[in-house]
Amino acid sequence: MADKEYIIGENQRSTVSEGPGIVSILTLNRLGLTKKAVDSILKNSRGDFRIVFLDNGSTDGTLEYLDELKLMYPSLVDVLKSDINLGVAKGRNKIFEYVLDKYGDNFKWVLSLDNDCTVHEGYDMALTNCINETGAWAVCPRLIQPDGKIFHDAHNGFLIDLNEMRLKLEYGGSVSMSYDDPKVSQRIETDVILGTSAKTPKFLKNVGFYDEGHKIGWEDFAIALKAFGLTGDSFSVWRDQDKHNGEDWVPLRKLADGNTSGVNVVYEPGCMITHDHPIVTEADEAYEKVRWDSEVIEESTDHFEKTWGVRPVL
Repeated sequence: MADKEYIIGENQRSTVSEGPGIVSILTLNRLGLTKKAVDSILKNSRGDFRIVFLDNGSTDGTLEYLDELKLMYPSLVDVLKSDINLGVAKGRNKIFEYVLDKYGDNFKWVLSLDNDCTVHEGYDMALTNCINETGAWAVCPRLIQPDGKIFHDAHNGFLIDLNEMRLKLEYGGSVSMSYDDPKVSQRIETDVILGTSAKTPKFLKNVGFYDEGHKIGWEDFAIALKAFGLTGDSFSVWRDQDKHNGEDWVPLRKLADGNTSGVNVVYEPGCMITHDHPIVTEADEAYEKVRWDSEVIEESTDHFEKTWGVRPVL
C-alpha cells in the first residue's frame, strides 16, 4: 500500500508508512522486568506492532523466555542474540540494521526501550498520531519515574558553557514535578532525544545511527546534537563569535538562534512510559555495576569531548 503524504509546512512534507510500529528492547538478565515490559506491550498496544529484542548475553533464563515468546508469537516477535554485552549504542544499532533490512521504509517508527520500561495504554497510537500531525522525524515520550514524577521536562533542553566548553541537560524543577503537571502535558518541539524515543525511517536514513564510540553513557546526547544539525566545530565557532556574551550556561537553542539544519524532534505527552531502575536484589545491583562502570563512562565522556569539543557533565 502506498504511503500517505502529509503537508507539514509550506516547504516540508512528511510521509507516514502504513507498516507496523516496531518496539525494540535490549535485554541483559533481569528476566522479571523483561516479562513486565512485554506484558505491558501486549496489553496496551492499539495499532499494528512488532517487538524486536536484542539480548546482550543473559544467563538467567531470559534467552529461554525469549525463545518461548517467539514460538508463541512467531509473526510478532523477533529475537537477536549476542554472546557478549554489545552496550547500548551498538545494541540499538544492530536492531536498526535488522529493521531496515527486514522492512525497508515500510514501518512507522522504532521505539527504543530497555527491559525496565513499561508502556501505558495507547502509547503506540500517540506516537503515530504525533508523526502524522507534526511530521516529526523523532518523538520523545512522557517518561515517568516509578513514583509518578516526570523523568524529564521537555521544556528544559541542553545548556552550554562556552567558557569551560561543557554541556549538560537542564532538569530544572522537573525532578519533583508530577507526570500529569500541565507544563509537561503539551506537545512541543525539543532539542533532546532521550534513550527511550521513537525514530522514523527518515530519521534513521538521514540522521543515522548511534555513535558506537559510546558503549554506554552520552550516546543519546550525541545523536541529539547530530539531529539538531550541529558538527564537531559548532561550539568552538560559537565561542569564537562570543555567542554566549561571556555567560556560563546558555540554552542551546539560544546559541543556535534558528541557524541549524536540524530535523523535527517532538515531545509527545500522549505516549507515556514508566522507566524503573530497581535496586532491590543482588542481580539488580550486579546489573547496575555493569551499567555504570566508571571506566566505561569515562571513556565515553572522553569520546564525546573529542567528537563535539565540549565535555558532558551531570
